[in-house]
Amino acid sequence: MTRDFYDDGFELAEQVRDAGHPEWAVRLEDAIESGSTATEILMGLRWVTGELLSAIADLPTETRGLAEDLWESIADLLGQE
Repeated sequence: MTRDFYDDGFELAEQVRDAGHPEWAVRLEDAIESGSTATEILMGLRWVTGELLSAIADLPTETRGLAEDLWESIADLLGQE
């Protein structure tokens, strides 16, 4: 089965919004919606997700797990660390 990174990004945005961080939800959504190519979207989504993980220490466990998994999966796909 193929992973839908965009759906996962929108799910993460929803969870982040529910956790009380609407500004980060908007940043995640913007990374997906404003990209021109799949690579650009994935790079933007990875960047914002990494920044989110660094900036927000009190994310719920499930949300942090989704963010970490999304970040790692995109990094693997793009061949980055």
